[in-house]
Amino acid sequence: MKKIILAFILSTISPAFAFCQWLNPVQLGDMNNWSSQPGLIGWYGTTTNAPNGQTYGSGVQFTLPQDGRFGAQLVIPTFDNQMYYRRYTAGYWNSWVKVWSEDNFDPDQYLDRSYPYISAAGSPNSFSNGYTFAYAVSGTPWNGSLISYGGFGGDYDTQISSDYGPAGGRHISFRTRNGDIQTWNPWYEFYHSGNLNNANSDFTAKTVNCANVFTNGNIWAKEIRVAAANPWADYVFRSKYRLASLSRVKDYIEKNGRLPNMPSSVQISKDGVDVYAMLKLQMKKIEELTLYLLEKDKEIKILKQKQVKSDQQNNHEFQSLKKQLSKLRIQSH
Repeated sequence: MKKIILAFILSTISPAFAFCQWLNPVQLGDMNNWSSQPGLIGWYGTTTNAPNGQTYGSGVQFTLPQDGRFGAQLVIPTFDNQMYYRRYTAGYWNSWVKVWSEDNFDPDQYLDRSYPYISAAGSPNSFSNGYTFAYAVSGTPWNGSLISYGGFGGDYDTQISSDYGPAGGRHISFRTRNGDIQTWNPWYEFYHSGNLNNANSDFTAKTVNCANVFTNGNIWAKEIRVAAANPWADYVFRSKYRLASLSRVKDYIEKNGRLPNMPSSVQISKDGVDVYAMLKLQMKKIEELTLYLLEKDKEIKILKQKQVKSDQQNNHEFQSLKKQLSKLRIQSH
């Protein structure tokens, strides 16, 4: 097919060959050897500036009659089975570009734009690998653009539906297809600042008259308050609180792989997390860490004071030795 295309191109530009100074194909050792002349070209046994590193090939070179600094090359490598072209602009070569053909272009790999709109009920379920306008009566959440993309023949597509304006122009929803069971999952709307706090999201405080509340999904709230049934962890700062030594904490961590009094990963996986109890434990550890830091700060200050005294003592002894040495020198004379 590419040879037919090349033959067609050559036939359409045959009048230009009346001005060619190359009556026979010119073999180029370097594809960048621009002579500002149109004609047939080829390369043999060289990859210098050839497309895709190919060693052999042939093609044609074009130039702008009014200005030989501009032109192009269109070539077909002998063993690549592809067609390439590039432009020449005032001393600069652009990169080689592959020409699409039935050999290297698969329309199924690209989004289809052949559907101006869809409106039939259920039609989005069979719509794949493309984008279009979909009316809500077809089964999409909104009147607006619809895009479907994925792989494996559309069995695992993702679809995105958006509202172009009738519902305020601020809604975007998505759904995915489970190719394992050939079923579309439900539509879900993206939340954003334009639709999160609308009338459908009522965050007004309400009293629920039940001892326990269970949910298998997310809980949305602006603020959560947990009633405290036990004292907060401020008792750590009391004088009677016994702070464990760091060596003891180190031994516990090496043995158990967690901080003292903290639940294990196994326990968390089994029973979940008591939010208030965990906050209390975390605050306790923060306060204990503060005490450790204060204790170390105190130790550092004591060490600095001892160092200063030691330096002063050493300096005093040094000065005393200097005086004694000076006296000995005087006496020796």
